[in-house]
Amino acid sequence: MIGPSAVTEAGRIDPVQAAESVHAGQSYWSESWRRLRENRVAMFAGAVVLLMAVVAVTAPLLSHFVTHHTFSAQDLDNNFAGPGTPGHWLGTDELGRDTLTRLAYGAQVSLGVAFLTVLLSLTLGTSAGLIAGHFGGPIDEVLMRVVDIILAVPRIFLFILVGILFFHNINVLTLSLVIAGVGWGGTARLVRGEVLSLRTRDFMLASRSIGGTNFRLIRVHLLPNVLPVLIVAASLGVGTIMLAEAAIDYLGFGIHPPTASWGNMLTNAQTYFVHSPWLVFLPGVCIFATVLAANVFGNGVRDAFDPRLK
Repeated sequence: MIGPSAVTEAGRIDPVQAAESVHAGQSYWSESWRRLRENRVAMFAGAVVLLMAVVAVTAPLLSHFVTHHTFSAQDLDNNFAGPGTPGHWLGTDELGRDTLTRLAYGAQVSLGVAFLTVLLSLTLGTSAGLIAGHFGGPIDEVLMRVVDIILAVPRIFLFILVGILFFHNINVLTLSLVIAGVGWGGTARLVRGEVLSLRTRDFMLASRSIGGTNFRLIRVHLLPNVLPVLIVAASLGVGTIMLAEAAIDYLGFGIHPPTASWGNMLTNAQTYFVHSPWLVFLPGVCIFATVLAANVFGNGVRDAFDPRLK
């Protein structure tokens, strides 16, 4: 329905006012989703991330029905096969392992660590930020000092230390716990800042005046209002975590062979770069494309869900 304000005195329809009139009755979430759909670059980037996620989830099916190789199966008589080799679409590595299969299983590790770490970081950071911002006082001081300590620790040295201590037990879960353990501080500060701006609003004062408990205030009023910030933080954090995971694997303190990850594939291939450059190029392109797509999609989500950018 086009409102009467969209019709000019001459009986013509003003397209700008008509668009504003049509979208005026939409909810915040409907309006944000509409703006995100109109951002074709962000939607394409999101489709790339989704495609990588589908490849990761279906890696066993790809291995069984398409490549007919497992990620650890060796063929020493057919090592360093180039892309396009019959039976090995993207070639083989120094041990004759199928590169396409290992890239698919590497996506499981890289995206699995990214999504699990984001989930853990958001859970810890949101809980700490909500509690610190809502209660204030000594609780806020203690939690924020803990956050300051976490943010002050050089992450790469902590990753190396944990990698040394748990060298033989590193998997997707432990690696996600390590990265999330030093990465939730930024989310906590972000959520706390939002809560500080919300707790003095009229709806908070009204709810408190009629006997609303602290738990109800946090669950019903504060958490829904910080969700847009969390969505943006999650979408932007995936790319950053993927780079961190790849760097840890590249340094040799992350996922260890024969389990495939994009980072340790680069580590194994650097020795053979001159002889077989595709062994470096292929996992590098996967990391670059996925991280770029995640960051572009995150920027699109931020533009769509931030009401100040309307």
